Amino acid sequence: MLPIEDWNGALRRWRGFADIAQGNSFGVKPMIALTKINKAPIAVNCDLIEYIEETPDTVITFTNSDRIVVQERIGEVIERIVRYRRLISGLVNAESERQLRELR
Repeated sequence: MLPIEDWNGALRRWRGFADIAQGNSFGVKPMIALTKINKAPIAVNCDLIEYIEETPDTVITFTNSDRIVVQERIGEVIERIVRYRRLISGLVNAESERQLRELR
């Protein structure tokens, strides 16, 4: 886990554009970066999202019933989730291929 100073620095860097949040030292990026309605950046674990609704603000509800309101539209949030999942899938596939090559 990042020390709080590094985490705050990473949050400041997300203000200009937020694609996928900074990850751990292995390069895995565990969350998507979004912007709260008050313009504060936030990293969201997309595995814990239960549903997203536009009322007209975009409201994300998590599996524990917590809710946040974000500036991004539903389509943009879904696009970031898809990119995150593709990234993870690609990393898993690449690692599996590397392990298979080592076995040969």
